[in-house]
Amino acid sequence: LNVDLLKIDKSFVDTLTTNSASHLIVEHIIEMAQSLRLKIIAEGVETAEQVSWLLKRGVQYCQGWHFAKALPPQEFIAWLQQTPAPLTIRGQTPYRR
Repeated sequence: LNVDLLKIDKSFVDTLTTNSASHLIVEHIIEMAQSLRLKIIAEGVETAEQVSWLLKRGVQYCQGWHFAKALPPQEFIAWLQQTPAPLTIRGQTPYRR
């Protein structure tokens, strides 16, 4: 199997901190990905609480409106140039606002 990244769907992330079933499913998805040595990205991250929960469990990447809205390529480049620091640094605060 030629896979190196597993994406956790927004539908699980939405209710991650409020629904015990989503919480359990995501924990097992993370365990499976880690046992297969896959990198993990969570999509649809909208709150600092979700970011914290995911990072504590070993998710390497988060994407979603918590960081920025969806942008066309040129606006994204401009946004990156204005961002004072990396959004994620392993083992440190995931972003600066």
